[in-house]
Amino acid sequence: MFLSEPASAAALEKLQELTLAPDRFMIGGKEIYFYFPNGVSGSSLWKHPLDRVLGVAGTMRNWKTVTTLYQMAMEVE
Repeated sequence: MFLSEPASAAALEKLQELTLAPDRFMIGGKEIYFYFPNGVSGSSLWKHPLDRVLGVAGTMRNWKTVTTLYQMAMEVE
């Protein structure tokens, strides 16, 4: 998930509370990397609008889309 700005510590704590195993996430500044072994729709976070939970605007893309967009951007340079 790409965020418009870093989420607050309180927001990340709330995200941790809502994330149930086997789902996991890691924070990387303005990015949050999610692991959903049962797919997004099988995730414990599926029912929660993450923009509201985190208090910042964000957009989620799967890894294949991210790498495709990166390759496209590298071709432009």
